[in-house]
Amino acid sequence: MKIAMARGAEYGVERNEKSFRAAEPAISTSCGKDYVIERGARRAVQPSDYRIVTVDVTYGGRSADPADRPTRETASTLKAELAAETVPETVQAANTAELAQFCGRTAS
Repeated sequence: MKIAMARGAEYGVERNEKSFRAAEPAISTSCGKDYVIERGARRAVQPSDYRIVTVDVTYGGRSADPADRPTRETASTLKAELAAETVPETVQAANTAELAQFCGRTAS
């Protein structure tokens, strides 16, 4: 979610928008292919399963509404937070296993 919000704010900065408002995120999952066909033969590949977070964002000028966020400051703050974050290997492994289970396969 934080990555989607950071990109929404960053896009507002690129468009010289003063503020933005984000709706609740929509989260979905994409299950990658586990094989490809090469020269008529089926070959197994490591699938790329991932989550997709979509956030509807509207932009505007300066606003006193607390739901509106300043684009430049929000983009800077979120990008700095993302750069400083690390995800422990145990959490990464748990997320990978959860995605594999959702997609009907075992985690490797």
